[in-house]
This record gives sequence, C-alpha cells and structure tokens, in this order.
Amino acid sequence: MAARKSTTPRKTTRKSSKPTKVAVVADAAPELDEMDDAIDEPMLAEETEAEADGAAKAATLRKKEFVERVTTLSGRKKQDVREITEAVLAVLGEALSKGEELNLPPLGKIKVNRQRDLTSGEMMIVKLRRAGEKETGTPPLADDEE
Repeated sequence: MAARKSTTPRKTTRKSSKPTKVAVVADAAPELDEMDDAIDEPMLAEETEAEADGAAKAATLRKKEFVERVTTLSGRKKQDVREITEAVLAVLGEALSKGEELNLPPLGKIKVNRQRDLTSGEMMIVKLRRAGEKETGTPPLADDEE
C-alpha cells in the first residue's frame, strides 16, 4: 500500500519564545576556543530580552574589524585587504542571492533554505554546516583496565 501524501503544509513549532536570527553572509568563523566557551556556557532561564540583545550586539563582527583581523593575520596593506574583502563579500552575497550552494572549507558549506524579497532588501535563511574537529590518531581498541 502506498503512503498517502498530506495536502496541508507542515507546521513547525519553536521550542523557544525568542526569535532566531541568521546572518546572510558570515564574515568570519569564530575561533575554536570561542566556540567551545559558547557551547560550555549554559543558557540562563532568567535572561531578559535586553540582555540577549546586548549579547548579540557584543558578538557581532563588523566589516571594519574583520578587515583589521585579516590585515593582522596576512601582513598585507589595509587598503588592499579592504578591496579584496569587499569583492569577496559581494561575490558571496551574489551567489547566495542566486540560490547557489557554497562549499568553502574553512568556513563550511552554506546553503539557502528559504529566501524572501522585502522592500528594504532580501531576507535569507541559510544553513551553515561546519566540519567537526578531526581526530589526531586512532582510538584504542580497549580501555586501560582491560
């Protein structure tokens, strides 16, 4: 017997009452230490909306700071880095607008899930999949006790 298809759209429910924000283009991947700290810290139930907004603003990496970090890491002139950064971000934004899937190894694999045109621009919900840490060797076959 064949499975019956539903004609009504699937509705999903949120577990949290706070809205989730997804960046259209990720400027830079956070360092592993920052990610570990963010994962290890439990969410507090008494956190208010104002505190959440303040934390989100503090964690935002702006283009100016991004250019400064790349300048520091690469040792190149700031003007050159700024021009290249703007070109890279323009290409990324254009590719995402077209619905292309991006596979950028240090950043990850980016795919547009949903896209909507607004009067002020366009809104995209993207999925970013990052690779986990690679193991440095083979795990032991048995524990030390055995």
